[in-house]
Amino acid sequence: MYPPDTLEENGYFQWLEHDFEWYFDPVYCNFAHLEDYQRLALPNTGEYMHWEDYHNTCSTLRSEQEFVYFLETLSSKTKRKRIERVVFYHAVKIAKECTHIFTTLLHTGYSEYLWSIRFDKTWYEDFACIYFEIWKLIAKQKMSFKDALDQVKEKGMCSLCRFELEAELDNDQQWWLGPGPMTRHYNIYVAEIDENLTDAEAYKLVMEAV
Repeated sequence: MYPPDTLEENGYFQWLEHDFEWYFDPVYCNFAHLEDYQRLALPNTGEYMHWEDYHNTCSTLRSEQEFVYFLETLSSKTKRKRIERVVFYHAVKIAKECTHIFTTLLHTGYSEYLWSIRFDKTWYEDFACIYFEIWKLIAKQKMSFKDALDQVKEKGMCSLCRFELEAELDNDQQWWLGPGPMTRHYNIYVAEIDENLTDAEAYKLVMEAV
């Protein structure tokens, strides 16, 4: 789990802050006997006015299955393609197969998925940068992993995974725990990268590894 401060700093809750579906009804807020959850209300968009029609259309087993199909297919077809235009193309193509679900729900699923890959991309690139710097120090300058880790930290790199760096360095004091996750991941995915590769070639392999 990522610390709340890190999530907030990197905009994890931004879409909720700007487009939050629920709100506190100002009329209900005047009633002291109500709990906060009882003051929550949905905006009147007209979507819920005909509840029976909405319920029958949006909550059928078929529509739920299509929503799951939409997200799973979109994820599988764009797993290694972190380009928004590619995601949009596949989303439109898959949506045409989902004929028993509201387009607003498909749009919500698409928006959430798009935001998730933007967030993941930030973390992937950040971890790749850290592991690449460690690899250069070990492969090119023949440092030990801990020395390389310490030097990367001393550089003061603005990294999202600074908590992992600090925990890995502190792990020396808890030797009985065994190697930390960064050590294990480096040994499994990065350590075998050929030291004779150019920086560009090595970085590409590190990016694929993370």
